[in-house]
Amino acid sequence: MIAPRGTRFWEHWCECPDAARYKAEWARGERSTEAKFAEIDAKKAALDDHFASKQRVKDARIPEWFASCTFDSFRRQPNVGDKLPVLELVEMFGHEGKTAEGKGSVFLFGAAGAGKSGLAVACLRAWLDRGEKGQYVWVPSLFRALKSAFDHRGDPDAIKPSDLTASMLTAALLVLDDLGGE
Repeated sequence: MIAPRGTRFWEHWCECPDAARYKAEWARGERSTEAKFAEIDAKKAALDDHFASKQRVKDARIPEWFASCTFDSFRRQPNVGDKLPVLELVEMFGHEGKTAEGKGSVFLFGAAGAGKSGLAVACLRAWLDRGEKGQYVWVPSLFRALKSAFDHRGDPDAIKPSDLTASMLTAALLVLDDLGGE
């Protein structure tokens, strides 16, 4: 049997601090069951958002070592001052889906260790947080997989090249990392 909202579900209280506080509030008439349901609904919605965000990051295939990359973590790096114009451009793209000039793509290049991959992942995470689809691809790995797929074309158990690229075609943002490193 499902009790209607407004029904008190329990008469026995546990000894935790929250229960003691709620019991006192109910006794004084300061807390309704509706308020408790609203609080529970808000907590559930926050948890749902958190787990949905984690699932989007997993679906985007962001490697573990980049999982914590955000625009804020990029700002905390030493010597970030000379990179601020690039950070601002990529951050705008991540949040709005276009640059100030209205461009729909960004190409990052520079020396190894400059932070290009971390910044690209931060941008991808911003897209994912907006509910967009995106995917991270390490290009050397993709090329090896494509080569292997073409080398085994006659094998019925082999992965087809189209299977490797299908998810990339539906991504609103595709991060191709280490392009040129292959």
